[in-house]
Amino acid sequence: MLISAPAWAVVVVGGGAVALVTGTAVTARRYLEMRREPLPQAAFVPRKLPPIRSAARASIARLVRAERALHGLHSQIARTGRLPEDDLNDTLETAASGAAALHALAQDVVAMERAAGALGANSPLGEHVQAVSIRLDGGVVEFEGMVAAAARVLAVPESAAIADDLGWAMVGLRDAAERLDGWAQALTDLADQRFRANP
Repeated sequence: MLISAPAWAVVVVGGGAVALVTGTAVTARRYLEMRREPLPQAAFVPRKLPPIRSAARASIARLVRAERALHGLHSQIARTGRLPEDDLNDTLETAASGAAALHALAQDVVAMERAAGALGANSPLGEHVQAVSIRLDGGVVEFEGMVAAAARVLAVPESAAIADDLGWAMVGLRDAAERLDGWAQALTDLADQRFRANP
């Protein structure tokens, strides 16, 4: 019976209640030490790119590169404490929702391209695909601008003498996040209007 029991149970049997308290204290101490250590950041998992011949592929490839860069910047900014945690989380949520809107728009482009292919050369969708692709590219530019603003926050050297530089970099990041958020909101409003027109 003692052979199959876990190590702490053997100690408890041999040492009584004192050993139980000691075992609990050791476990509690390990738990508290682990809590002080930040969890490692999850690995970046890129979304699937549109087909090679899609008009959306180049824009989404750029978006994925920007998402990967922001993922790396996030861990560095969090480690240095350059931004308050709430501000950093808000910025990342804005980035995630903007990226999701861009990926959804790319899926729309791919769906329209497939429909245009099925309809043949006389399809009226060609111009629409081009217009949506331009809108997609504009959104990617906004996302890249936010990543660049995040990099500027990290690039400011740590010095009390240049606190204003960090402040301006943070203002730039907030502005870029707001522009991306505005772009995503405009896209959502446009989609809602289309749905109301064609329920």
